[in-house]
Amino acid sequence: MMEMILFPPVPKDAPIPPPAPMNLLGLDRTFADAVELGDLGAFFNQDLDNMAWVQKGMRAARKPGLTLAHYQESQIRHFNRTLDMYVYGENGRAR
Repeated sequence: MMEMILFPPVPKDAPIPPPAPMNLLGLDRTFADAVELGDLGAFFNQDLDNMAWVQKGMRAARKPGLTLAHYQESQIRHFNRTLDMYVYGENGRAR
């Protein structure tokens, strides 16, 4: 299961559009089939095609773990840790 959330800019005085309905793509469909993604569908397909190579490269590295980018990915890590703390308590992980 892969969830995508897009936050396109909204013109200053325009109302915020309603959320798009959920679109579950079957195994026989690609992201390009999701019309609500527009041209981004092709980019997501390309990224997905590269995943096997990314995983292979991560296993080939001598360093354990993953190094996150300084800003954006660190923000995501912080969000997930904070969410874990709220859901699972002070230790922040399920037992």
